[in-house]
Amino acid sequence: RMVGELKRVGSRNDATGPVARAAVAFGNDTRWGTGLVQTARGIDCVAEATRVHTALMRANVTTDAPDPRDDLSPYRLVICPRLILVDEAIACNLRGYVGNGGTLLLTAHSGVVDAAGKSFDTPRPGPLADMAGIEVSDMALLDGAVALAGDEIPELRGRNGGTLADEIQVRGATVLATFDSGWRAGLPALTSHGFGDGVVYYLGTALDDLGMDALIRYLCGKTGVQPVMDTAAGVHAYERRGETERLVFLLNFTESEQAVQLPGGWVDCLTDERVDSVAIPAVDLRILARRLSEHRAG
Repeated sequence: RMVGELKRVGSRNDATGPVARAAVAFGNDTRWGTGLVQTARGIDCVAEATRVHTALMRANVTTDAPDPRDDLSPYRLVICPRLILVDEAIACNLRGYVGNGGTLLLTAHSGVVDAAGKSFDTPRPGPLADMAGIEVSDMALLDGAVALAGDEIPELRGRNGGTLADEIQVRGATVLATFDSGWRAGLPALTSHGFGDGVVYYLGTALDDLGMDALIRYLCGKTGVQPVMDTAAGVHAYERRGETERLVFLLNFTESEQAVQLPGGWVDCLTDERVDSVAIPAVDLRILARRLSEHRAG
């Protein structure tokens, strides 16, 4: 069955490719820097990058994973999870990206060391501090979850931060959420700051999954990054585009059949039938196609 399906969609798949407007910028230097400067429990840049990417996947947002030195201009939203090591090239590239209108999210424990693994002689996040409009005076590991407060992102209110917390001092940034308990009550947990034509957000803790989902929805709304398609939880949508056609892969990761309602113009690639909804069996997929002219019109 699988071979037959691949033959039917192979040429269409080869004529398309992923087109992302969001990116999780992560390089090997960050992985190296983590092991060099911090071995404490929970300070894992790979796990943080995976959590961020998984949240974007749950939101059905097509996402690239470039190095933070790569050309970031194609992306409306760039997230640098736990960017511990920031060399001159990374700092220059991120400054140019945000200055030209990009939106950047930095997460806790970023901007700690330079290319040689040496701590900066300025407060964290080092050469990115003026962009973020903050200074981090200290970082502490958390023994348990700490709830957040704030009105800017209602879905984030009451969600939990954990693992670690940066002690953020505002230097021009706007506070979007604060810690809501303990001695950190009232201290910033999430900030935003305009830089050039763009915006830098700084998240000073590690959000739980629902909190990360809320933050991703907020940032995508602010930047105009659209989900590939609305689906039920556990059904993920992936998009590929070519010169004339758009392909969407709907993957059902759940243990039961799931239905997805579709706007007009979609064709099931395996049956060539026009469909306005599809039923996806448990742990299965559907592959849909739509002409780009129809997509633009509808």
